[in-house]
Amino acid sequence: ADADSSATAVTVDMVQNLPGRNITSIAVDPNNNDRVLVTCGNYGNSNYVYYSSNATSTSANFLVKDGNLGNFPVYAATFDKGNSAYAIIGTEFGIFSTENINMASPQWGGLANESPHWEHWWCRSGQRRLPRSPRDCL
Repeated sequence: ADADSSATAVTVDMVQNLPGRNITSIAVDPNNNDRVLVTCGNYGNSNYVYYSSNATSTSANFLVKDGNLGNFPVYAATFDKGNSAYAIIGTEFGIFSTENINMASPQWGGLANESPHWEHWWCRSGQRRLPRSPRDCL
């Protein structure tokens, strides 16, 4: 789209309200627009990762997917392009991934051997692979 054109329009639909929370990232599955991950900041809360499998529905549901994570902000999220059940998040304590975001309580594992324990504010997923180095999550 041409952002300078008067014919350009952006339409926004509110699908979820998280009052008092800072949204730090929104990730849309590149293979299915209904699948969306939302991450939150702010200390002093108990939920930091939300997931919807029906985000484009008129009655979208976002479920808490913190699983075994601690209570700390999550700054970035992405889906693996080759396997949408895989999700990757960047936190204040490094990179974490789960092999099945669809589980009621996903088990997150740290990529401690691949990433130092520093904040990750941005993640990208290479074609058909999980992030393997700090270059993939900044």
